[in-house]
Amino acid sequence: MGCNLTVAGLRTPERSRGLQPLASLWLAALVLCGGCGGASEPRASAERPTLRVGVAVPEVGYSSPSIGLGSLLGSLSGDRLFTPDNNGRPQSQIFDRWERSPDGLVWRLSIRDGIKFHDGTIVTAETVEQDLEPEVRQALRSPGLIDVSTITAPDSHTVVIELKRPSSLLMDDLSGKALERSVDDHAVGIGPFVADSVSSDRASLHAFDDYFQGRPSIGRLELISYPTVRTAWAAMMRGEIDSLYEVGSEAADFVEAESTVRVYSFARPYVHTLGFNVRRPVFKRPEVRQAINEAIDRDAILHAVLRDRGRVAQGYVWPSNWAYDRSLPAFVFDPDAARRTLDEIGLRVKSVKGSMPERFSFTCILPEGMPLFEEMSLVIQKQLFDIGVNMRPESVSFADLSRRLATGDFDAFLSELASPRMLGWAYRFFHSPTEGFQPYLGWGYTAADAALDKIRYGLTDDEVRAGVSEFQRVLYDDPPAAFISWDERARAVSRRFLVPAEPGVDIFPSIWRWKAAPPSSD
Repeated sequence: MGCNLTVAGLRTPERSRGLQPLASLWLAALVLCGGCGGASEPRASAERPTLRVGVAVPEVGYSSPSIGLGSLLGSLSGDRLFTPDNNGRPQSQIFDRWERSPDGLVWRLSIRDGIKFHDGTIVTAETVEQDLEPEVRQALRSPGLIDVSTITAPDSHTVVIELKRPSSLLMDDLSGKALERSVDDHAVGIGPFVADSVSSDRASLHAFDDYFQGRPSIGRLELISYPTVRTAWAAMMRGEIDSLYEVGSEAADFVEAESTVRVYSFARPYVHTLGFNVRRPVFKRPEVRQAINEAIDRDAILHAVLRDRGRVAQGYVWPSNWAYDRSLPAFVFDPDAARRTLDEIGLRVKSVKGSMPERFSFTCILPEGMPLFEEMSLVIQKQLFDIGVNMRPESVSFADLSRRLATGDFDAFLSELASPRMLGWAYRFFHSPTEGFQPYLGWGYTAADAALDKIRYGLTDDEVRAGVSEFQRVLYDDPPAAFISWDERARAVSRRFLVPAEPGVDIFPSIWRWKAAPPSSD
């Protein structure tokens, strides 16, 4: 099932449709979808119920013109080649086994039997080969695919990928690729649901009974778009929708208080980030960026902005990743130490005509129409002002933000960077441009190149783990950003449905296994 990915600061929904370069840098977090209310029973399709999901842009949180029903359709109608577990290890249902040669140059992947596309066509190794080849040719921002030399299908069940040099990031990039085929200029997937009709505000899907993981328990899905959270909530109270797709921190308390729903929380692999353009004179010295890290009270931000839903961040790497090094130092809130550092390097408080005294000032761009970042910027602005640094927030359009982040036309930015459990996105954000590879951020950061190359070309777990530890250390000693907090989101579902749930795990990928609850359990 699909997930959301953030490009260069702005989070943009991954449509589960392949390794398409993320079209924008900022993630606009989707939707509060309504999910309970009224006493009506779930409408049935044959013996299976219809599940109605409301989709709305949160009033406090993220918004983007690109958000809509289409961002959900891909995850419902497609399955990706690989998905990471919570520890960042690749998992796959499409392949029943995979192995790498001792020299790391050849990968053999075996396709399980019985997988069908929605049109009934059987998935073969040749299908996978044809689907992957265009991705390899366009791998400018996919470090795991850049080194692919050939993809072949020696038989109907085996895909062989040969590399020019070893790459531990191959699985990372394959994890973003959804398997599909083109029929009459339409993409046909292998997921649990098939789209029947799609408009700007509504989509209808039916169960794909030949889904390779099993016959869906939900007969039909109705996706309904609402202009605001309030209208979605009203529809939920009237029993018109059954599930809130995403509950942000601003609405979670309100939704949890409603007795007719259950709320399922999970940590999202996105880190709120204040990033610096190290080409700017004031940010060239690591000491300045370290002082800003010490001046930020992350616990206060978590409480005031995220309503204590999330966790403090001390770096970019997903904390549950199998290679994460917990022994390394972390920044603590110490404004006195920040002031001393800035004094020692000559950035003392000076009088500014017509303004308050300051050490230096900089402009911080953030996406307009995203109140969460606007609120966060004001809290950070005050914290930095307390050490004599003047941060000037500037909200810019989505298109302008994407352009400026890619070209380096900024002093600093505040947004959300994807850190999707595996390690490939660290390379995409923090490595400098090289032959055949173009990072998403034009911030001039090069300090982590050696560590990231160790991760990319590591042959063993120990080699990758050493690279990750070095990368974490570099981000502390020579920080390109202040990593502030990991976000938490939730899904809400009417008690009229039974949901297979694990603590802290997103329930949406299991939507095809949800069932109507017996009347007594409501």
